Amino acid sequence: MERRYTILNLRNLPKMPQSEWELLALCCKSEHMVESSCGKCFIVRRYVETFDNNEIIFKKTKRFMVFLLDKKVKDGEITARYTKDIGDLCIFLGTNETFCVEASKYHGLHSNSIYYIGYGLGVYDICSGIFHHFTPYMPLNSPLCLLPNLSNPHV
Repeated sequence: MERRYTILNLRNLPKMPQSEWELLALCCKSEHMVESSCGKCFIVRRYVETFDNNEIIFKKTKRFMVFLLDKKVKDGEITARYTKDIGDLCIFLGTNETFCVEASKYHGLHSNSIYYIGYGLGVYDICSGIFHHFTPYMPLNSPLCLLPNLSNPHV
């Protein structure tokens, strides 16, 4: 019988205190696959924290982890390795689509970053793990995705 599935193994997980892993275990997580124009594939894992203020339940992005996908399948398994460096790339993660562009081709974009919307709005620096949150000027309703102005890259 031919195998119709592939097992994804995430390797080289980041080193952090057990208490941080326990906090992440309480979060909702989602995984998104994105391919760059140079053919590299990444798995972006997003951790979303849920909390309430006794009246309203809030959800907020707590952390991202990025894994570089090895495209070779061996014995029905594929490996992705944790990375803090995606080079000149930046990833756009919305509620409806994920894509990747070269930051140097578009004025104002920061390389090695994730631009995200949904459960917050901002930019996440992959190397430092620092969030730069934006305050929206209007209510954010799904589905939304951040789109860079791709028509004139060096303006």
